[in-house]
Amino acid sequence: MSADLSEAFGSEVVLLSAADESGLVDEAGRLAHFLEQAPSAELSDVAYTCARNFSGGSAAVLAIVTSSTADLRHRLVTASSRIAAGAERVRDKSGTYYFRTHLLGEGAEGKLAFVFPGAVSFYPDMLRDLSVRFVGCRSAFDELEAALKGVGPFVPSSFVFPPAPYYRHDADVFTAGGYAEAMVSTYSANAALYRLFQSLGITPDGVTGFSGGDLNALAVAGVFGKFERGKRLKFMREMYKLVNTAVGHAGLPTCVMMSIVSPHPERTEEVLSAFAPDKVAVAFRQSPRQMTLAIAPDVVDVVQHALSEAGARGMRLPVDRPFNTPWCATNLAAFRKFAGNWVDDKPRIPV
Repeated sequence: MSADLSEAFGSEVVLLSAADESGLVDEAGRLAHFLEQAPSAELSDVAYTCARNFSGGSAAVLAIVTSSTADLRHRLVTASSRIAAGAERVRDKSGTYYFRTHLLGEGAEGKLAFVFPGAVSFYPDMLRDLSVRFVGCRSAFDELEAALKGVGPFVPSSFVFPPAPYYRHDADVFTAGGYAEAMVSTYSANAALYRLFQSLGITPDGVTGFSGGDLNALAVAGVFGKFERGKRLKFMREMYKLVNTAVGHAGLPTCVMMSIVSPHPERTEEVLSAFAPDKVAVAFRQSPRQMTLAIAPDVVDVVQHALSEAGARGMRLPVDRPFNTPWCATNLAAFRKFAGNWVDDKPRIPV
């Protein structure tokens, strides 16, 4: 990664490869020794040199995401000792990755899936640095600007990349009613990253998405048929109008969205069953122990207290519309029509 990208992101990916685990341990040791002797070395130069020497087809590979050469040296020592001790894999929160058995590549049984996030993942200035440096990324946001030109007061470039004096907190987007804006902006960010991966020759075996990201998954899978620029602009324009109308003008009620984690799911279900369906609705079930609820504003405190008594922990989300619940039933006809107009082909890959 170039020096200017390193300054922008504050971190680098350092890749090491060798024919076997023993060779990889030796490579890590050599780099750690170099960093000990040259602590002032630029991280971007180290990462660049490692990338030039990296062989993706190697049997043993170590990847470290780091923001300093001191941290890199420390993690090289730690990872190499674990590899030498016979670790099957190294995968920690700090950003160190090693797998003895490869998930992808020749002879491996694994496959690659792309997961496209949704509207709530929006934040101001997302992908600014990539868009400045990669035409493929920038083109996705240029298309959004072209698609929504003249459609109400929304200006995508100012929303996604706001001038410094007008910075918003990302949580304000949803409570202020910026759902449609956040959805199409995140859709474009997903498209930007996908184009970058395409340019690197990285393609998925399957795709999935959530809360708007599912539309990216459908597009990548090919269900929209030949998806050329003119068709893409029309799709984003219609998507924006559909969501904006549903939230702002179609009677979608306000609510409190809350994510809860419970060590006793059966007790949580018992608590929720005591409330009427128009007061509490399950929006998403992330796992047997975690779910997201839509709660009517007048019973929030009562519901939260009851859940707490049952041992559940809750966190309010920056969303005030009951997406993915029966409370959205009045909008289903419009969304079904939208989907019916656009889905005109079978997926090329699982979606």
